[in-house]
Amino acid sequence: MAASAQLARQARAAQRVRAAGSWNRGLRLEPLAKLAHELRTPIQVLLGYLDILRGELADTVGRRPQEIIERMNINAHDLAQTIENLMDFASASMDAEWRR
Repeated sequence: MAASAQLARQARAAQRVRAAGSWNRGLRLEPLAKLAHELRTPIQVLLGYLDILRGELADTVGRRPQEIIERMNINAHDLAQTIENLMDFASASMDAEWRR
């Protein structure tokens, strides 16, 4: 009886340690999710302005400025996708941690 009580106490202690570890990992991921969310808004604004530039200046500027604007647009879209991936990763990781 004493041995089973001791095993039960050890199991509860191990469970508390696992829960504390999960909680701490979730705390580390939360700032990442918040950072990605905060970066998403200015990137979307930048993409909007680049769309305006691409549409309105297409006929009024030379080939080189158009190439620069297009390169900026591609890079901004790449950055937006990276931010979305970070948000997805942090969200999925936090969900997985809370399910444990």
